[in-house]
Amino acid sequence: MIIPVIKLGTLALRTISKPIANRLKKDADLLIRPLNEERAVQAAADILGELFVFAVAGLALVYEVQRSSRAEARKEEKRKQEMEAIQQKNQELAKEVETLKNKVEEVGNLQRKLEEVELAAKRCSMFWNAQTTAYRSESRLKQATQESSCTDLGTIGYN
Repeated sequence: MIIPVIKLGTLALRTISKPIANRLKKDADLLIRPLNEERAVQAAADILGELFVFAVAGLALVYEVQRSSRAEARKEEKRKQEMEAIQQKNQELAKEVETLKNKVEEVGNLQRKLEEVELAAKRCSMFWNAQTTAYRSESRLKQATQESSCTDLGTIGYN
């Protein structure tokens, strides 16, 4: 924004100073000799020409400043949209992370429950095996006592 203002200032200074310098030169000529009609028309034409050049240069500079401002506004709007998109993506990722944390916690809970069930199943299996072994031993003992007349329990093996 500052550079176009500086450009405008220097252009205005050059454009204004040139007609002023020419005017001062002509005024000095007038003081030395009287101005005839032809020279007066020429001086007016020169001033109008310089004024036209200054006006065109000023309009070009104003157009350039406005164009630059619009381009900067578009860039700013684009940056704002990109920032909003990034913030929205960040929120989505935060939600996804939260969902994943909940799932990990749920998996941990399920893992603990599974371990508890496996431990209970192992205890039941051990109890069942002990009961089965005791039952088999008792059945063998009964069978052995019925089949033999041996009353010595030391000769019967337990499995």
